[in-house]
Amino acid sequence: MEGFMRSHPVVLLDGGLATELERQGYDLNHPLWSARLLTENPAAIRDAHLRFFDAGLSPSESRALFHRAIDLAVEARGLNGQRTGKDADKLIIGSCGPYGAYLADGAEYRGNYGVDPDVLRDFHRERLAVLLETGKVDGIVFETVPDRTEAKVIVSGVLREFPDLRGCVWLSFSCSSGSTICCGESFRDTVNEMLQLDARDRFLCGIGVNCSSPDVIIPLLCDPSPLAPSHMGSVRLIAYPNSGEQWDTHTHSWCGPRGGGAGGLADYVGGWVDGGVSVVGGCCRTFPDDIALMRSRLDERGGEGT
Repeated sequence: MEGFMRSHPVVLLDGGLATELERQGYDLNHPLWSARLLTENPAAIRDAHLRFFDAGLSPSESRALFHRAIDLAVEARGLNGQRTGKDADKLIIGSCGPYGAYLADGAEYRGNYGVDPDVLRDFHRERLAVLLETGKVDGIVFETVPDRTEAKVIVSGVLREFPDLRGCVWLSFSCSSGSTICCGESFRDTVNEMLQLDARDRFLCGIGVNCSSPDVIIPLLCDPSPLAPSHMGSVRLIAYPNSGEQWDTHTHSWCGPRGGGAGGLADYVGGWVDGGVSVVGGCCRTFPDDIALMRSRLDERGGEGT
């Protein structure tokens, strides 16, 4: 992963897998959410990954389900490679979501779980170990992290049990404003603490924001950068927010306008890249056509992205 990142100045991620599946007509109102399709309709997962790969990007509760999810992403990458003749420029990043998503009550947008850090450590250790068992992921992202304590457990506890991951981990937060992560703590203070905790081991090669409003990216990541000068060359800034629509917890539906103008998230990409962000993509309610338009905007800038 380190070599790939060094050779690609801007990297394009995928969009929201679950909301893309919903757009295709699948009902994900289930405790396993999108994972239910790993057993009921695995081709739907593979085809969703394939649509994102074809748009021009780099993607990626039991042990068997985790392994099946990775196998399907690998299969989609292979199919895309057959179509395009390019396979080596696609990464599969194993996703480790927050403890709050496991609770299935919206806690990933609140944090402050009120549980012992050992509970968080066991939760993330188990899932990370299962992802790594496959030997098929190119890196790991701990994403949609809303809680400073959870981030600290990941960086200072869990990762140190997996020394082979040095230089291969992204840490991405869900943020409630242009200055705070969802638990209410300062984003910049949290990032500074995590990078200090990681100073010896250097697991982290990316810090970012996801599953948040696109309007918070510039103040959080670009104006100014949250990275100290000592991290500028070794840690990437990552942005893959939601579409701009808001989730209504009462009706369990998305509402309100999408961000940006007619181009949606693609209208933001130039500003993000100019501000120092070098890994871009989308999260909830972003689809393959959004990623394709982001790809086009990057190409217009001189083919910056891969």
